[in-house]
Amino acid sequence: MSETSALMDTLRQEGVSPDLLRAVEEYRAAHPLAEALRPRIPAPAFVYYGRKVWEQALAALLCGENLLLAGGKATGKNVLAENLAAAFGRPAWDISFHVNMDAASLIGMDTFEGGQVKFRPGPVYRCAQSGGFGVLDEINMAKKRGAGRPPRRAGFSPGH
Repeated sequence: MSETSALMDTLRQEGVSPDLLRAVEEYRAAHPLAEALRPRIPAPAFVYYGRKVWEQALAALLCGENLLLAGGKATGKNVLAENLAAAFGRPAWDISFHVNMDAASLIGMDTFEGGQVKFRPGPVYRCAQSGGFGVLDEINMAKKRGAGRPPRRAGFSPGH
């Protein structure tokens, strides 16, 4: 918890909006984390510096939005993601994409265990279930679907 306090103190010193920082602290207080997940909260080795980026990222996350961090190598995208998870006091899953990545390895799959079919959750499922931060890294490395063919989509419409 002291790492989170130190990070929040650093953000205050950097001039990040007190209203945003207060909202993050209120979020943490309103969404306690199970003790078993606490080891998954990152303890950043580096602090991401950039007041404007911090404010934009905090505001978006507090509004329930996702972030797409794009940029060249070594520009701090993973450092920012790790810092954000720490600031919110949430567990993080680093999920690196590769050419053999498929939906089952992300979300989960059925497996045969003890004579029964059981669901084995993947990292995206576990992350969502715990309200964590999913850092989907190197998405550009995922295998492309057929040329010119859009991916299949499953639709869901509440009440239908």
